[in-house]
Amino acid sequence: MPNRRNKSQTRFFLSNENEFIFISGRVLRTIYAFILFCEYKYKVENTMQNLDVINENLYLYGGSILMCLGTIGGILNIFVFIHKKLRKNSCSICLIAFNVTNLLLLYFLLMPIMLQTTQNIEFGSTNLVYCRIHFYFSFIFTSLSPCYLILTSIDRILATSRNIRLRQLISRDLMCRCILCLTLFWSLFHIHALFYTEIIEFSSKFMICYFQRGLYSILVGYYTLIINGLIPLVSYLLFAFLMIRNVHQQQVRPFISSYQSENRRRTQNDRQFIRMLLIEILICIICDFLQPSMLLYKEITKTYKKNDDLLAIENFLISISIFVLHIPFCCSFYTNILVSTTFRKIVKSILWRNAC
Repeated sequence: MPNRRNKSQTRFFLSNENEFIFISGRVLRTIYAFILFCEYKYKVENTMQNLDVINENLYLYGGSILMCLGTIGGILNIFVFIHKKLRKNSCSICLIAFNVTNLLLLYFLLMPIMLQTTQNIEFGSTNLVYCRIHFYFSFIFTSLSPCYLILTSIDRILATSRNIRLRQLISRDLMCRCILCLTLFWSLFHIHALFYTEIIEFSSKFMICYFQRGLYSILVGYYTLIINGLIPLVSYLLFAFLMIRNVHQQQVRPFISSYQSENRRRTQNDRQFIRMLLIEILICIICDFLQPSMLLYKEITKTYKKNDDLLAIENFLISISIFVLHIPFCCSFYTNILVSTTFRKIVKSILWRNAC
């Protein structure tokens, strides 16, 4: 009898010990999982905070530098191209329109983003009229800037063509008409922004000026990707190739003796304009490539499940792409000084005249 009692007691203690080990293991695993969750959450929150700080500093300091350089450079560009030595050229007319548009883009696009990112100020979230007007003009200027650059490239392609009839198409009046037609077209085309933009309320304390949800928002996304992204990039590459080809053909084409000096002077000015344009196009290709890539990636992966860390990185890269998009608006003047001797001489004469 005592042996049986001891065996039953032993079995009872063993069973209790096994249950205790099992429960302890469950508790330890739960605690470990909770620690991992807290660590992951801390890493995600820490990553998001770091990205927010980097983004805020980028727009605070980098945006301020772009605003200063872009404003000074844009104004000086306009003064140079209206100079008596260049204003008779049809290419100068288009470059004036291009620089005016870039200046307006800095104040209609970059400055509101800077205020929203660094100071949390967004006027469009409280004023519907401002919201719609801001999006309307932002659409127009974003479309006009690449169009004016492409129009300038077409002008230089015609100016350096071997076909006399194509060269005869160039005139200041025709360029002014083209600029006016482009401006009217995009002004009418983007009139939808005055009706389909609204203030969206995400919560009681967070409102934002944005497009209407649904089909319109989807169409605007595809429009931004194709019209403002892919088409300008392809056009830049195509027209840059045609300009380089025409310049190469000019180098192997003999000059007519009676017009040799005139042709040389005209060819030299054309080449300087082409050098400025090629540098401008190269910068636009480099800076404009990131945003269409991010928009295309976001469109392809919109059905995928993404954690908070990945979403934070995506939003950060999109913000970076928008910032980089403004760089070509600011550096045109400084690249023109580097590549064009005529441009440098005119800048010196303007600064010297104003200094005296």
